[in-house]
Amino acid sequence: MVSDYHKILRESMNKVKMRLFVLGIICCWVVVLVGSVFAGGYEWGGLGPRACGMGGAFIGVANDWTAPYWNPAGLTQTKGNGVGIELLQPNYKAKDGNSIANRDPAEMNIDQGDIFARIYPVEDTLFEKTEVSESFYHPCVGGFFDLKGIKIGAGFYVPVGDWFDWEDRITDPTNAEINASYFTSMWLMVGNLSLAKEIIPDFSFGVGLNILYLKSKYEAIKSYKNSTNPFFIDYEFKYLTEGSGTAFEGTFGVMYKPLPVISVGAVYRTGSEISLDGSGEYSHTLAPPAESIDYTQKFYHPATYGIGLACRPITKLLLALDWHKTNWSTWKTDMDFRIVGDRPRLRQIERTRNRIDWDWKASNRYRFGGEYKLKEEIALRAGFYYDESPVPDEQVSFTNIADVDRKGITLGTGYGWKKFMFDFLYEYHWGDREVDDIKYSQKIYAYTLALSYKL
Repeated sequence: MVSDYHKILRESMNKVKMRLFVLGIICCWVVVLVGSVFAGGYEWGGLGPRACGMGGAFIGVANDWTAPYWNPAGLTQTKGNGVGIELLQPNYKAKDGNSIANRDPAEMNIDQGDIFARIYPVEDTLFEKTEVSESFYHPCVGGFFDLKGIKIGAGFYVPVGDWFDWEDRITDPTNAEINASYFTSMWLMVGNLSLAKEIIPDFSFGVGLNILYLKSKYEAIKSYKNSTNPFFIDYEFKYLTEGSGTAFEGTFGVMYKPLPVISVGAVYRTGSEISLDGSGEYSHTLAPPAESIDYTQKFYHPATYGIGLACRPITKLLLALDWHKTNWSTWKTDMDFRIVGDRPRLRQIERTRNRIDWDWKASNRYRFGGEYKLKEEIALRAGFYYDESPVPDEQVSFTNIADVDRKGITLGTGYGWKKFMFDFLYEYHWGDREVDDIKYSQKIYAYTLALSYKL
């Protein structure tokens, strides 16, 4: 009788296996290619502790080594040659009041990014761990110099990068141990070359080329073992993928100073379609054999644009205000994958293409801040910003995008010594959201240290 039950169970698992396989691929790429908890901010607060210390209101300022990122036209406001380097350390705590789902295969929801399947009726439909805390690092280096009346800037930075590492252990009424782990990481690395020139007095134009390199990794593992019920045999599920790709993005900026104490800037980044190639593995011991996939995926790195205003009401005080927009309305899943296997059933559906439009909205970011010079060599900075989330309510979850509208305050200082400038930044971000009586929240604090030098 037990063997008959096991046979029926295997046949049932084979029927749902391909559904789980395809669903898992789609869900994991929604998560990996956008980031687990940071879709709204996407590029954190920006680049450089001076700019971020002013709340990220820097499009109309952009007069240091981070100008190629904020507004390449601002390079014309830099003096001489210079280089800079920074290290950012974000620390975040994310909460999903519903934890991660463990649903029946027929009830798994792509919008929620469900990846774990409930095999036995005694299994709980939800795990218990609702909070995750992580820390990581973002490096940046850049510089600028003059070449025959043209200002040139270059740099390497990681504006997007995070990981999400969750694991939990629960038991069911038969005392079986159910262990699950879920890991995603994504890193977008950018190499930049920018040129800028003052076209007419007080009006500058800048252009830049970004080389984008995206790398992502995904792991979902679940095991069920040691049940006291002989009908519920042990099983293990694994889903692993890893991929990378490159593309190019253009950046255009203008800077205008209608008065010596006022400057206005505008910037546009074209966005890009990053083509990724990767491979993955899928296995479930109740439905062998294990299978592998090769895939290609288009990641729609969104276009961004913004305008900024800066003014200096007194010599020691600089105030700035920015508005940014990220065009997440273009976000969709567009992928082609090939299942590698020898069985006739697999050969018949060897190639599959999936395209899903997620109906995200373009999101706004508002930045305000200032810098005050206590002395020529000492500066104090403070700022505030507000970032909208582009994600619809039905897609908010740990295993999709646990994103919220986020607010932040920034505090920073700079100290100049000879040709060196030392900058420090502390920033705190927070936000919450409630969907169907489920609460989601983020608390993030970050430190940045930077050193720059005028050659």
